[in-house]
Amino acid sequence: MSRFILLAVLAVLCSTAKGEILCYSCLSQGGADDACITNPAAVTNNPIVQCKYKYCTIRRLEYKSDPGTIFSFLRGCEDDPLPNGENNGEDIVVWAQSCNFADLCNVGDGLEEITPESLA
Repeated sequence: MSRFILLAVLAVLCSTAKGEILCYSCLSQGGADDACITNPAAVTNNPIVQCKYKYCTIRRLEYKSDPGTIFSFLRGCEDDPLPNGENNGEDIVVWAQSCNFADLCNVGDGLEEITPESLA
């Protein structure tokens, strides 16, 4: 029995060390009432993935000319995400957030930093 427990603990540690965490995964082309934006757990088509990378991520894209209006919203996972916060392009603003402290941590609207407290 103790050998089984040891093997189970090692398996969990190995999967965590490789960066395998669960992340919400969805894409929305805008619309504030879209489940991907407002409630990722309610997305009906493969909303959770076993991430082989380091971070669960959120990317929220807005046109600079129309701030606050989402034209694309993505939840997923990446190895090398954009810096958290506002990332300005020529015509667009990409709000990026990333986390790796808990499964399914990529929640929220993409504007606010993801912290353990924000999951409570």
